[in-house]
Amino acid sequence: MNYDYFCHMTHNTDNVAAESHKHVCLNCGTEYEGRFCPECGQRSTVGRLTIGSIFEHFLVLAGFSNGKLLKTVSHYVIRPGHMMREYLQGKRATYIRPLNILVVLSLFFLLAQMVIPVKLFGNMDDQTKEVVEEGRSQIIVNGRDYAKLIYNVVDSLDDWLKGNMGYYRLFWQLLLIPGTMLCFRKSELCPRTNLAENFFIQVFVSNQLLTLELLWLICTWGRDSLPVWLFAVLLVYDYKQLFGFSWLSTTWKVVKVYVISFFLLIVLFCLIMGIGYLLKDYIQVPLAS
Repeated sequence: MNYDYFCHMTHNTDNVAAESHKHVCLNCGTEYEGRFCPECGQRSTVGRLTIGSIFEHFLVLAGFSNGKLLKTVSHYVIRPGHMMREYLQGKRATYIRPLNILVVLSLFFLLAQMVIPVKLFGNMDDQTKEVVEEGRSQIIVNGRDYAKLIYNVVDSLDDWLKGNMGYYRLFWQLLLIPGTMLCFRKSELCPRTNLAENFFIQVFVSNQLLTLELLWLICTWGRDSLPVWLFAVLLVYDYKQLFGFSWLSTTWKVVKVYVISFFLLIVLFCLIMGIGYLLKDYIQVPLAS
């Protein structure tokens, strides 16, 4: 198959797109009718590479093809809880995969932060940083300041999270899984969800929060962080549709979910501190000043 024929097939949409016409597969040379080659599966509409085709390939790779984008976005806004339940019950080809959205939103967040200054743990000028440094507490054990080690870890974590905002948001949402499984196990619409199902529920919620944070970041130009109370409001809105309880009951259950996650966070922190203490001989801890 020569290049002139390839260009002719690319620009002659009557020969390429019509399913009733015969096509010659540009990949394996098979003659066939329809949209796909029966031998190798390649589309009949394959043509020359263009900027548009590159963008189309990106959308296909991210799972945004076949008209899923508009429907997924609209359902994230109007009926997120119903969409989660439908996804868990097997209606998955209709929507973009939630993990794909998480990766794409993380990329957008990274690109936005290259332009917009943002500090995840609070924006501080140089003078404020000096005051905070002077007022930092010390945890001195055997002449070594463990508090300084913790602050160094937090600063390093802040730098890492700037490029991995999706995973940062997902980590905090995963702490809600035990409370969700416990408090909403008697739902009639979505009863006794398992660990994997709750993981995807939190991925859906993380995508919503990332979208809100990205829009908030752009609108405020990095001056303010998204209000924390919006997280709880969004969770009540999602869980109301997902599990089918009343607004009052859902709100109370969400409060209990956050209380349980708070205690889990304390346990996790104590566990990390305990492991750090056991490994103190292998960790370089700064000397107390």
